[in-house]
Amino acid sequence: MFNKSQKKVIIILVVILLVTSLLAFLLSSNNHDKHLIDDNPLGDKDSMWDDNLPIQSEISSLTDENLYFTLQNIINDYYEIIANNDVSNLYDILEDSYKTSHNINVNNVLDNFPKIAINPIFTAYTIYYNVSGNTKYYFINGSLYNQEEDGAHTYNDNDNFLVIISNNHYVIKPLGDINNLLNYSNRYSMFNININNSHIVKLISISIENKLISYVNNFLNLLYLNPERAYAMLDSKMQEKYVNLETFKENRNNIYRSLSSNIFSYEEIESETFILYKIKDSLGNDMQIIESSPNNYQIAF
Repeated sequence: MFNKSQKKVIIILVVILLVTSLLAFLLSSNNHDKHLIDDNPLGDKDSMWDDNLPIQSEISSLTDENLYFTLQNIINDYYEIIANNDVSNLYDILEDSYKTSHNINVNNVLDNFPKIAINPIFTAYTIYYNVSGNTKYYFINGSLYNQEEDGAHTYNDNDNFLVIISNNHYVIKPLGDINNLLNYSNRYSMFNININNSHIVKLISISIENKLISYVNNFLNLLYLNPERAYAMLDSKMQEKYVNLETFKENRNNIYRSLSSNIFSYEEIESETFILYKIKDSLGNDMQIIESSPNNYQIAF
């Protein structure tokens, strides 16, 4: 157990790591002002719209790395809008049926959302999308870390959204707590629609180094925010080393202090099913990250 002084230090360190992780994404946006072009998986902006015909499409996991982290950033921008009490942008970004079903207008829109204070951090874990169709529907599952105005910290490990993109513009539909997002996305009625609001998709191009910094930061944060998920991120040999979850939790303070998210060097080895990153951190530790898809990885040290 930690005393009050230790808990305070841990909370401060977690906040610093979360902010560092978000900055890594924002600073790595080499093409942040480049609008997405027609030959990407966002649909054809010149297509004719037919709202009467549903999209019959296979639902697949998103593996496009730049688009994956772009969508994650879109959700973080959405939470920043709420945190800033930006009524106009919040109302503009919400999907129409969501506003209708919740009786949302410009006068009450902020009343329909929880208070977000400083540095809200959303991390996407899974994204599904429709393979065909001119309008793209992205079903996103992730976690939200939020520091509230009174200093309290909250963590939601099952935060879900639908982002609909058309004409390089997007709207967001909050989905709340969903047990099976893939089943939900397969049953969702999708149509080609025309979106013409002020929210334009801007593609993020994240460097490998900043991605690895984010991955290590995420693991270190989860040691305290969600140790069960952190333990599941270990590769099989590391899980054997710590025997079980309880032993892992007993050692998490040592793990947190011994590892650094500052990357000194890395080597990339690509196979058909995963990418292996051999990392040396600024403290001289050797780590390995085995990445199957964006934000889907195992770690060893």
